[in-house]
Amino acid sequence: MKKIHVLGGLYIVISLVNDIMTEIMVAEVQRISQEEEEELFDIVSILGLVILVLDLIFYFWIIDSLSGTMEYLETMKQTRKLLRYLRLKCILMFSILFGVIWAVFGIVDTYDEGIVTQEATWVIDAAMEMNYLFVLIAVAILWRPQQNAKEYAYVMELPAAVSATLDDDDDDEGAIELSGIVPSAADDSDDEFNDEIQ
Repeated sequence: MKKIHVLGGLYIVISLVNDIMTEIMVAEVQRISQEEEEELFDIVSILGLVILVLDLIFYFWIIDSLSGTMEYLETMKQTRKLLRYLRLKCILMFSILFGVIWAVFGIVDTYDEGIVTQEATWVIDAAMEMNYLFVLIAVAILWRPQQNAKEYAYVMELPAAVSATLDDDDDDEGAIELSGIVPSAADDSDDEFNDEIQ
């Protein structure tokens, strides 16, 4: 948790400084000298690179954690949960691929000067924001409320062979009875109240 707080705070501060410097560079373009403008551009470029590195750290950290979780789920034969995490991993891999392609395009546009017109440079920044929006919407759809949501909670999925064995051995003494009814404290108090009345 400490790493999350440190990296998250670092990301917020660097991103904020980068945005402020970009705004200063654009708003004050007539007032500052060519040399100061080049210095600001270099600082913004370095901050952009640092933000990109932090993005990659977060992405690969998430994918590494997902791989560990997926390995555990595969070992425990939790196929439905595993399928959901596989979809999440595919979404993140697509997002990384799009980000890398778009970053290369942005670098080529910056140093080649001419792929995107000056009026359309906002498209480069907007594409990365759309990438983040795509990940957000995809994760929201993947974890949307469903009827079978409790199957993804802390409930272990029984393998097909075990559940078939349990169904066949209903008359055995040691058989486990699985029911969908979960007792609650309210049920106990209602029973005690009914016993007192009778």
